Amino acid sequence: MKIALYGAGGGGVGFEKCFRYSSDEVVVFFDRDMSKIGKAVNKIPVDDINQHANYNFDSVIISSQPNYEEDIYKKIISSGIDAHKIVPGSILRNGHNSYFNLPKNINEIRACVSGLSYHRDSILQEYCCIPTYNYSRSSQDIFYDYMIARLIVSNTQKGNIKFWFIGLCGYSLEYDLSRSVNWKRCFYYKDKFGTHNLLESYKDYYLNKYDYKSTLKKFSKQSVNNISDMFYVKEKKAIEVCSEGQIVRQVKKDFSKNYPETVRENTIILKKYVSLVRSHGAIPIIFIPPVHPVYKKLSENNITQNLLNQVKMLTQENCAYFINGYELDGYSNFNGGAHLNIQDGILFTKHINSFIKSL
Repeated sequence: MKIALYGAGGGGVGFEKCFRYSSDEVVVFFDRDMSKIGKAVNKIPVDDINQHANYNFDSVIISSQPNYEEDIYKKIISSGIDAHKIVPGSILRNGHNSYFNLPKNINEIRACVSGLSYHRDSILQEYCCIPTYNYSRSSQDIFYDYMIARLIVSNTQKGNIKFWFIGLCGYSLEYDLSRSVNWKRCFYYKDKFGTHNLLESYKDYYLNKYDYKSTLKKFSKQSVNNISDMFYVKEKKAIEVCSEGQIVRQVKKDFSKNYPETVRENTIILKKYVSLVRSHGAIPIIFIPPVHPVYKKLSENNITQNLLNQVKMLTQENCAYFINGYELDGYSNFNGGAHLNIQDGILFTKHINSFIKSL
């Protein structure tokens, strides 16, 4: 496939590298920066989008930052390029396509992990003592955790998965992706699970026009794998030091919520989730990862306490277990106060391994 990339900056260069060693070929960069037009990037010309008729390409990928994606989409449409040729880069690099293609060894999996990026970084499947599938993702809420769990259950034999780790954080009951500032990410899930509480007014939203699985099939498997490796590799391999100011800002961001309706809905979903796991023959284990002492102190509020009260009732009613990272000591390597860096991610995974062996 011949490809045009809109955006000749860092994102475009990254995409071009991904296609370089595959059967797909980048033939032109488009950009609106006049200082770039007329030059070349990696020997590939940079031109204005209105000159697209001078180039032969099958698809144009929006390789700029996601924040600009919708405006660029409209600009490309106005240039006369057919909509079916346009591919938002967010579809290729979001890493969520794995939900539509569960691991080939799914029936060999013995433990599952769900949650947010906090939980992705705290239980590292490559260090687990049993085959584990961690499907935690940035901004993912309880609704999508549950929907993905249902997908896994429908594709595995009862009793195969022995342990199901349900990751929560202090504000989980208050959080709904479709009602958050990251609502656009709901469209990553839409083909399989819908867009949850997004308003009807979003039905014409540009990302809603795409079938993600079909879009990915336009490109060679090698290209898709390269993009996944480029944009969705395990983050924070090195130890990073976070300042107290960073932690204060993170807590304010995480806990500036007051959504009683969302709490009621998520409480019901969480109960269904735990019940689903138990009925599939797995032991439900709710866990909150360790957090920085400053984060812990600032987040000990009514929101967190309400969640802990709900978890206590759930564990009692469903014979579930609870690992409260707020009570664990010995963790000091964080990014943003609640993301474990690789060193302490390994340490917490060892704690999980010990817990599994004790059951």
